[in-house]
Amino acid sequence: MKSNQNIPSLQIVSIRHQVASTLREAILRGELKSGEELSLTSLSEQLGVSRTPIREALQMLEGEKLVTLRMHRGAIVNSIDERYIRNHYEMQIFIEGAAAYLAASNGMDVTQLKRLHEDFLKKGDSFTKEEYVIYNRQFHSMIWNASENQTMVEYLEGLWSEGLISRLFPTLDYKKQSLAGHGELIKFIEEGNSEEARRLMEKHATRTMNNILNNYRNMINKTT
Repeated sequence: MKSNQNIPSLQIVSIRHQVASTLREAILRGELKSGEELSLTSLSEQLGVSRTPIREALQMLEGEKLVTLRMHRGAIVNSIDERYIRNHYEMQIFIEGAAAYLAASNGMDVTQLKRLHEDFLKKGDSFTKEEYVIYNRQFHSMIWNASENQTMVEYLEGLWSEGLISRLFPTLDYKKQSLAGHGELIKFIEEGNSEEARRLMEKHATRTMNNILNNYRNMINKTT
C-alpha cells in the first residue's frame, strides 16, 4: 500500500468503510503481507484520516479474519490464500447481482441513473481517475439503494474496493467494458428485466474478481 494515498472524498459512503476498503484491497493484492504490523498512527498518516475510522475499519477487517487486533497497538495482517479471495468476491458477485435483480423488480426510476451515466459519457476521455472512481461508486450505490434492502446495502459498502477501480482505470479495455456494461444495465433495469440485470451485474463483478485473482497468482509466482 503506497504511502500518502489519500482516500477519495465520497459522501455516499462512511470513512470507516473507505478505510476498510482500501486496507482490504491492499491485503488481497498482497501489498500488505501476512504478519505485517498495522499501526494506527502510521495508517492515519498514510490515508489522511483520523485514528478513529482506522480503528473502526480494523475491527471490521478482524470480523472478516483479515487481521488480528492487538490491544492499543493496531493489528497484524493474517495469512490469506486464493480460496479466501475467491470466497470474498463470490459473495460480492452474488449480492450485487441480487441488488440489481431487486432494483429492476422494484421498478427503479432510472432517471437519475441515466443522467449520471450520460453526463459522464460526455466527458469523453478527459475525466480523471478520481472522477471515475466517484462516478462508479455513485452508479452502483444508486442500484444498491433501489434494492430497498438496507442490510444488503451495508454489506456491499463493506465489500466494495475503491482501490481496485482506481488501479484498473488506466486500462482502455476495462474502461470501455465498464461504461458499456453500465449503459446496458440501465436498459435492463428500466425494462424491469430483473434476470438480465442480475446476469449482467454478476458478469461485471466476476471480471473484477478475476483481475484480483490474476494479480494474486502473479504475486505468488514472483515469490516462488
